[in-house]
Amino acid sequence: MNTVASNYFKVITKGCLANGAQADLLDPLIEGGLEALNNPARRFSTDSLLNVLNESAAHTGDTALGIKVGLQLRMDTFVDVGFTLTFAENLKEVMALNTKYQTLTQQLGKTEMKVGRSLARVHWFQFEKKDPQRYRHFVEMIYSGYATIGRWLIFGGPNPVRHMQFMHSAPENIDVHQMVFGENIVFDAEKDMMAFPARLTRIPLPTRNEEMKAMMLPKLDRQMDELGRPQSFRRQTMHILQSTLTTGRPKISDVARMMSMSERSFRRHLDKENVRFREILEDARREACEVFLKQNNLNHAEIGARLGYTDQSSYTRAFRSWFGVTPSRYRKGVAQNERTA
Repeated sequence: MNTVASNYFKVITKGCLANGAQADLLDPLIEGGLEALNNPARRFSTDSLLNVLNESAAHTGDTALGIKVGLQLRMDTFVDVGFTLTFAENLKEVMALNTKYQTLTQQLGKTEMKVGRSLARVHWFQFEKKDPQRYRHFVEMIYSGYATIGRWLIFGGPNPVRHMQFMHSAPENIDVHQMVFGENIVFDAEKDMMAFPARLTRIPLPTRNEEMKAMMLPKLDRQMDELGRPQSFRRQTMHILQSTLTTGRPKISDVARMMSMSERSFRRHLDKENVRFREILEDARREACEVFLKQNNLNHAEIGARLGYTDQSSYTRAFRSWFGVTPSRYRKGVAQNERTA
């Protein structure tokens, strides 16, 4: 069964609700209901996602619902994949990495970009050849998201889309389509494709960071290797903790609820794998700390707060146990190494 990541599905569902869809209509369309989307370790069927988009559009009568949801997408929608893409050198590398790791986010299809002398063309290919009308709102969401995120990555500017074509038929009103993609739109085309100036793919991104990218790529490779395999309970718990650390110190009861089980049942699962909740929490904090340390704009007080520590002394003790030195001595060592490099 092809699946989509819960965080991705959750953002899309929020977009549908923000544009007039009713929660009681969407709830039965999702395996486990809307509450199940709060579990970042879970994946859902692609059919569920298509049903949510299509039923939302039918219920609201909004023929541009997919586009409007796409306009609300941000890089963090794609979690680790999106986080990594922000560190790419340029849009060309962004699209190459997106193509490679896209199935971590969704398995409805893939995007490929071909760069010519004057134009770059972004093609969308469905994994399952079905009625283009069923995929219509999803495909329009994909492309409006690319147009929005692409403009954000290269400092905005005028609409860069030169040509847009869709396999599905045109709705009665295409005003929103033209606002997002320009007036050169073709429907009932042989393939889905968006074209824009090739020069935009070579502009260095303001967020590029080779060190952070090098740190994240092995993590994505591991996730790709694990995709589709049954995950250990410890790994599922780790995934949830890493996704919720920045909202405060996660409680075991909160994690159990996100996994749709009682705290007692949650503890029994941990006991079966001979692990303790606190051990997994500290591992999640250490991994997150390693990422935060590479972001030079964060000081240690900010890092400690993001990891859920309520006071600096607790963070310092944990930091020493992970890296063998205090936070201040760690930063001094990094600074000294940079001066002597």
